[in-house]
Amino acid sequence: MQFTPQQLAGGSSYMCKTKVGNWLEDMCLQEEKLSEFARNRDEGSSLMYNVMGKRNLYHTKVPLAPRAGSTIRFGDVIMLGHPSTGGVLGVDLTEPCLDANRDQKLVTAAMPGVEPEHCARYSYILEPTDSATQIGDDLHFGEPVFLRCHDLLVLDEALGATRPPFYLASQLKNDRNGSRVSNQQTVFATDKRSMAAAWTFEKISANTGVVRQLSGGEAVPCGTGLNGPTVVVQHKTTRTALAASTKNWDSTDFGRELEVTCHNHLGQNKVNALVSEMAGKTTGQTNVRLEKSPNFWCVIGDVEGAEQPPAPELPGMLNADQMVALLQERVASIEGAGERLVALADAAPGSNIDREDVAYELADIGLGFDPDATKTLLDAFDEGDGMIPINHFLDAALAQVAE
Repeated sequence: MQFTPQQLAGGSSYMCKTKVGNWLEDMCLQEEKLSEFARNRDEGSSLMYNVMGKRNLYHTKVPLAPRAGSTIRFGDVIMLGHPSTGGVLGVDLTEPCLDANRDQKLVTAAMPGVEPEHCARYSYILEPTDSATQIGDDLHFGEPVFLRCHDLLVLDEALGATRPPFYLASQLKNDRNGSRVSNQQTVFATDKRSMAAAWTFEKISANTGVVRQLSGGEAVPCGTGLNGPTVVVQHKTTRTALAASTKNWDSTDFGRELEVTCHNHLGQNKVNALVSEMAGKTTGQTNVRLEKSPNFWCVIGDVEGAEQPPAPELPGMLNADQMVALLQERVASIEGAGERLVALADAAPGSNIDREDVAYELADIGLGFDPDATKTLLDAFDEGDGMIPINHFLDAALAQVAE
């Protein structure tokens, strides 16, 4: 409770209608909060509107590959279901896994219901890892593949382009990099196309690792739901399997979902190994302990000839020419922007200026973009030394003003 110095000193009290304390500051703060809320509501930039817009985009229906009852191929759009929990693998490209590394985006197993919906958030495109493999070739057990998130998730309507694609990836766990619930090996989405994003589909060993080795030339089967053929999705570099369990839950903008990690859930007993060891024989088994249900996934496609939603029409990927054109439009529309850019060039000690200074000045003038778009813009002028030729940059930025 707040009291005035007079009240604390034993002076006469105020009437009940008298305002005490920082009443004016509190009133102004409340009015500012209300005006900010109204402004964000009108602009559609409040947290509630952002979450609603994200859900609408991520839950857009997309067609899947009509491979049910057959085998999958490179270039197909598939989903990965988790039969033991009823979940389906999903991503959130706006939510980082950890604050320490915000480039790694959250991957969870959503619980959409009895049968998963064919929407962009749960869809992945099978992409070859080398130039020798062609789109349309069958994907075989043990063959590396990139799982690319659906292109609709990287659509930037404000820029009229799609961002660089994201891939499902993982890396070895260390003392600063572990999943945020169970502290196991993290699974995340990244825009870096490297071997950290390479995966293989492996056959479930019924009794020994020999079964898995002999399945190397077989094509990966595809089903229509969570009751289809099951496989193990293994990370190529770390040799650990994709896993989900009802023991570990995570909170997301889409609700309470299962944490997805890379962890080998193996049985406690060996298979056919003890008998050979008792006889003094060497065993050629590579998987003497069986995987358990948290490591089992099923590839989900659609039935051939079934009615599917139309494929979304997407613009091309964001490039330097688009960013230069957007910069020219903003310079022409903002009063005084051209003069401030000229002043920046006049104040430069030489013909080149550090790209970080250019990015800061663009943001200060009101010409700034988000970090990825700014990087694309400045890469068009950077000659590899981190410096921007200021005259070349000005000629491009002021092209519409000069006209």
